[in-house]
Amino acid sequence: MSAKIVLFELNETPWRVILDHVERQSTGALATMLRRGASYETIARDRTLTPWSTWSTVHRGVDDATHGITDRDQHLGEHDRVHPPLWSLLRREGLQVGVFGALHSHPAPTERTGVAFHVPHPSPTEASSAMVPRSLGALAGRLFEWGRARPAPAIDGFDTFMRLLGDRRPDFATFFTDHVASAMHRFWAAAYPGDFTQHPEDDAWRRLHRDAIAGSMATVDAMLARLLQWSEADADREVWITTSMGQAATHTGQRARTQVQLVHVDGFMAHLGFGTRDFVREYATAPRVVLNLDAAKAEAFVHRAREVEIAPGKHLGVEALGGGRYHVVVPVLRDHGDGPAVVRGETVSLRSLGFCHAPIAEGEARTADHVPEGVMMVHRHGAAGGVAGPRRRISTVDVAPMLLHRLGVAPPAYMRTDAIRRGVGQPLGRQAVSPAVSPAANVPPWRSVADGARSS
Repeated sequence: MSAKIVLFELNETPWRVILDHVERQSTGALATMLRRGASYETIARDRTLTPWSTWSTVHRGVDDATHGITDRDQHLGEHDRVHPPLWSLLRREGLQVGVFGALHSHPAPTERTGVAFHVPHPSPTEASSAMVPRSLGALAGRLFEWGRARPAPAIDGFDTFMRLLGDRRPDFATFFTDHVASAMHRFWAAAYPGDFTQHPEDDAWRRLHRDAIAGSMATVDAMLARLLQWSEADADREVWITTSMGQAATHTGQRARTQVQLVHVDGFMAHLGFGTRDFVREYATAPRVVLNLDAAKAEAFVHRAREVEIAPGKHLGVEALGGGRYHVVVPVLRDHGDGPAVVRGETVSLRSLGFCHAPIAEGEARTADHVPEGVMMVHRHGAAGGVAGPRRRISTVDVAPMLLHRLGVAPPAYMRTDAIRRGVGQPLGRQAVSPAVSPAANVPPWRSVADGARSS
């Protein structure tokens, strides 16, 4: 019998954070999933650890070297044709599919066949419309205004998702949330001060924000409690969690106060020898710069831009996004002095070239960043209780074929099916016991050394 699956996309959350939460909330939904479900450590082998790439790997079953998606502003027409995402593959097979916020799910499909509901993640360069019942359309459209995710919108969005899940009864549905990832990026040093030999913030800041990650995980647990209740209502329902990758401490020392950004594009292009009629600046999420150039000008632009050295050994990059669109990639320079740049053999100031030292707002600096190791958990209806077994290790490219297999759809030939053939994943071996957890509490008494120490 084929399953009905909800894929809960808990962006970038590592095992360390999940297990710390389980130890705080030993009777919660995540603890239940660990006791009753299957657990995996996922490894993202993508060349660039950005969620726009790693989630494409999860959704398409091939890594970024194959699917070619590396950024948020790419035109995906050819990518979707060659390596379509899960929701497209499943609709083609006659399944009813719900999508809520998955990265690169814009725009909403124009063909309604197989669409239970579709609330796309917003795109700054394309109109974003949701395909939902009329009564929910206005609310769904407000849930994903472009900007940084926060816990409150995640909760509001989940309420709507659960209503859609109950009303439309899809065979497969996704729900994406970024609020834990946002908290970890900003407040890892507050939750895990022992990870830093040189603290990026003072004691007052750490006291103020030390529970931010824990609070974001409590929100996750409340969401999952509702999903587990949904899964227990029918024998064929399953809840899967995956994260695409994880986060860990940056070890960058003191928090940076400014970062170099390109802000005056007309002046920058003039230095490269292009007038305002030679390009169009397209909408993109600040501070990104995306330009559309005529084919006759593009080759010269790419060559000249890549020659620009904005600091010793630091050259601009140019990434082709398709359709004549190019992303100007500015190297990360924080608390950088006013040293000169070199453009076409001439020395110029960064300011005259169109760059500025943009202040980094308090609380916006990263104290954690991306790592390849992530999480997958699978909870099935009626799963027996007891202590969970050891985690197994899989690649993020294994997730899509595993999901397709459980949904009764044969994975495409370009997806590898090793994990399915070998019984899904290789054991990681016996896990280290966490002294803070008693087996009598029916909480998983295992913890990998790689998960790191608990929060202070």
